[in-house]
Amino acid sequence: MDNPHSDAVHPLPDDVALNPNTIIGGSSTSCSVALNETVVADTQVHLSTDRPNLFSTFPPTATVLAGNSDTTPVTVTTKAVSQSVTPTIFGTLNGGTASASLTINPAGQPHQAPPPTQEGGPTVTHEATLTEEMYDDGTVIISQTDTVIVTGDEGETAGS
Repeated sequence: MDNPHSDAVHPLPDDVALNPNTIIGGSSTSCSVALNETVVADTQVHLSTDRPNLFSTFPPTATVLAGNSDTTPVTVTTKAVSQSVTPTIFGTLNGGTASASLTINPAGQPHQAPPPTQEGGPTVTHEATLTEEMYDDGTVIISQTDTVIVTGDEGETAGS
């Protein structure tokens, strides 16, 4: 007797989406997994990472509701880091796997804009430092400190 389910096609992970995919350590990102087809019943996609020590909250599964091909987004929360790191997050189902990389930066890491490409005149350098604070109620406050340095024939002038 033939098995009526032997020819069934099983959905496989097609993509892992992280929004945002670059964050400050200690903050969260939204994670969802897209499948290559819709599911007929609610389906659990297994989530994992190659660097579990970098996460304070990492759900083991995400659910694709019947009639859909994407999981309901889940929240992944990172720990504070002292240097930039890039763990990989995997979504696995029916023997297939998709993955995405998450960049986690330390708080207060400065971002320096490249100098302008103009010829002659002053050189302008802009440095921005982002600081993120997370409170127990889930509130996140991000502040930015800017320093602009202009160097030219008259010497150097700094402003904030």
